[in-house]
Amino acid sequence: MTTFQISAPGRVFLCGEHTVMHGKQVVAASLGLRTTLKFRQLPLQLGIIKIDFPDVDISLDIPLQMIVNFTLCKNYSSMINDYPYIFLGCVRNFITFNGLWRTNEQRVGLQIFFFLLLVIAPKEELDIQPFHVHLTTKLKMSAGLGSPTSFATCLAACFLYWSCLQKDDHNGFTPEELKRISEYVMSSEEEYTETYEFNQDHMICTYGRVTAYKCIKGPLNVQSEIINTPEMYIFLADAKICLDKKQQMLQLAVKANRDRIAVDDLLDKINNISEEVVQILHKIRENHQRTNRNLQLLESLYKNIQDKLFSNQNSLRELDLSHPNIDSICSIAGNYGFKGKCAGNGTGDVIILLPESTEYNNRAFNLVSDLLWNGFSVSTTTVSCTGVRLDQVH
Repeated sequence: MTTFQISAPGRVFLCGEHTVMHGKQVVAASLGLRTTLKFRQLPLQLGIIKIDFPDVDISLDIPLQMIVNFTLCKNYSSMINDYPYIFLGCVRNFITFNGLWRTNEQRVGLQIFFFLLLVIAPKEELDIQPFHVHLTTKLKMSAGLGSPTSFATCLAACFLYWSCLQKDDHNGFTPEELKRISEYVMSSEEEYTETYEFNQDHMICTYGRVTAYKCIKGPLNVQSEIINTPEMYIFLADAKICLDKKQQMLQLAVKANRDRIAVDDLLDKINNISEEVVQILHKIRENHQRTNRNLQLLESLYKNIQDKLFSNQNSLRELDLSHPNIDSICSIAGNYGFKGKCAGNGTGDVIILLPESTEYNNRAFNLVSDLLWNGFSVSTTTVSCTGVRLDQVH
């Protein structure tokens, strides 16, 4: 029986996330806390689809015939191609009518699962047979680190890869297949995220590394660039809060209404920081590609990017888009020569970029001890890691 394992990264914003609606530069990176999907094809006689998503407390056995009946609905093909929003409503009704969810996280997870399965199957000529999918994540759910998109990326890659296996032997994903995975994930993003975010998470979770983008005239006209920077180690500190993205957007709008000039100046400042970060990342990439790397230059570039991210965080504080706990983490990091920045809008996590040099190890250890003493948990991970990937095949 076919078995394989797929994983996809999370996402953090390095800078510019609050300025995207204003046509400014945004820099986002893949996060090394990955979502992992394990797939196993089941014997035909079982006649079930087994779904295990323990992080949202889902364990279901769905009769395969229920899925077959769904695909026989009138206008099924036209809906998935021409009316995805209407089709989403059908999927929502399906999981609600059958009593498959209790919490909002379960509802969203199952909507993504069935939406992608039922959209990808006809387009990729996937023969849906009994299978078991087990999906876990190291990302905190609903924490603003791209967990729904990482989840969707694993599922889209799973169904596409299974389709490829049914046709011939397959190993890994081609550039064309990655493009299709990203498009499938984007179609689910449009339904599951607020459009004001002008989201590019599907690019980050599919391709990994760093994505720099700006929306020229709304979310449908995006200029983006993938920067192949090497993995960079970070501390991810949990500020023990949950920020509301909608509330943050409202706060920014109210502040702009009171003092448009001051807000515009700060947004322009963040945009300049973002553009400078893009240039620094290009230099880091170029330095890593050399046979003889200039370690002194690399250390200088890391320090430079730390300073830029901290400047972005200071601007967020001036815009009332920070939080005392986040400010405390950044202040503690500063005591040890490090710089912190909020990991994105709607998240209570702070990223602290770590230099490559080992001479900072003692200070890093003391920083973690201080953060823990102040009640903030810390994990070590990376940014600019690989995108969706096939980890195991049996």
